[in-house]
Amino acid sequence: MIRNVKALGLALIAVFAMSAMVASAAQAENGVLDLRPGAAGTKVKINGAQVNKHVFTVTESNVECNVAEFQGIGEYETNATTLSVHPVYTGCTAFGFLNANVNTENCNYEGMANGAGESTEEGKMLTWNTGEIKVVCSGTNTININAAGVCEASVGSQTIANGLKFTNTTVEGKMDFDIIANKAPVKTKKNLDGFGCPFKEKGETTGEYTGPTTIRCFEGNTPVDCTIKTKGT
Repeated sequence: MIRNVKALGLALIAVFAMSAMVASAAQAENGVLDLRPGAAGTKVKINGAQVNKHVFTVTESNVECNVAEFQGIGEYETNATTLSVHPVYTGCTAFGFLNANVNTENCNYEGMANGAGESTEEGKMLTWNTGEIKVVCSGTNTININAAGVCEASVGSQTIANGLKFTNTTVEGKMDFDIIANKAPVKTKKNLDGFGCPFKEKGETTGEYTGPTTIRCFEGNTPVDCTIKTKGT
């Protein structure tokens, strides 16, 4: 009898522990983020631009561009959960070489945040410390970085789920939001390692992407409020 009671007690403890795990998982799911344009039902276009220069580091050597623009694809309504942008990089230096070319043809960035985490309040702004961005390239296309024809790296389709933060902000009096990358790990392939290239060898490696991007919403050509909220609020 005592043995049966002990067994029942252990079973109940296991059930309670499992219930706690399920509750914890549900709480994490509540952190899913939504896009909220200024007026409900309003369709908006989005556009993003780097704040200062983004830095992409491969084998301790940097890629930087004077212009990093993220052109929104399609239009979005209240509570959109996924954004798509096409990246355009110009005026770039890479791996110690001037006038490098970054080709993003047939490649886009998708996502916003999976929201698997709690939001924290910074003043009146909300910040989510987790997020997810997907690099989506059609077929065998990749984002290709070529420096002087002797040093080349490429970034293919993948999900970047670490080192990203989303935070509401204001630009010129309008509500916008920033996507902030801090050493976000990016799977990278070193394709060409010619004379003067710092790669040391060809092959796969993990690069790091750092820099903030401000995302803005527009109704026609007019900027409108564009924030992130917790789903269901």
